[in-house]
Amino acid sequence: MQLAIVSMVDAGALMLCIPKRLTTFLSREETARHKVITVDGSAHSAPYGGTVEAIFGDCRCFVGALVPGRYWAPCPWRIWTLSSHPSQTDWKTGHHNVLRRCKREIMGRIDVNVSITNSLDRTAFIDCAALVDTGAAYMVLPHVWRERLGNPSLMRAVNCETATQQLVQGNVCGPVEIRIEGFEPVCSEVLFLEMEPIDGAYEPLLGYIVLEQAQAAVDMSGHRLAHVRKVDLK
Repeated sequence: MQLAIVSMVDAGALMLCIPKRLTTFLSREETARHKVITVDGSAHSAPYGGTVEAIFGDCRCFVGALVPGRYWAPCPWRIWTLSSHPSQTDWKTGHHNVLRRCKREIMGRIDVNVSITNSLDRTAFIDCAALVDTGAAYMVLPHVWRERLGNPSLMRAVNCETATQQLVQGNVCGPVEIRIEGFEPVCSEVLFLEMEPIDGAYEPLLGYIVLEQAQAAVDMSGHRLAHVRKVDLK
């Protein structure tokens, strides 16, 4: 059985995650459950539907399929062809059992040092490591850090959808200056979200708006950020 899909590219995710109806279409059944940690730090138990063969362009590979609700793909391609592969049902996922959260040594994760400064009070700043997450729009920080950043002005409240399709509310605040290590600083906003610490630490996310402002592109082959020489105006 083969199915062509369009997926969302998310450098913060390490597995292919698909709706339950597609596992039925591909004749995949739940073989286990894996721990999934979403952007707000909350933990969920997601069904693991075994292995599918993913084909994108001239490349193909076997990947484990989680079922939290949407398509998520840790690769720079958008058009996939999925097919069930019974002979690979015992394929081992190794450490690939956590969405948006894994150890630093796992392939696919890109962490960068970021400095965030309140543009109206430059004595208030935060230096932290952030996970590059092209599935997130903003620079995402835990709400408890807002005071450390000098309580920047609330611009608007927004509804945010997590990987499990849950809606949580966040506060967009600014203006702030964001400097990604190795790139020029940009003036932007941050999204404060109620987060739960993981192993005693919060995990900020660096989203695509700031990446585009800083002319930073995700290089998945080198697991790093690369400079974009030209700004796209067309």
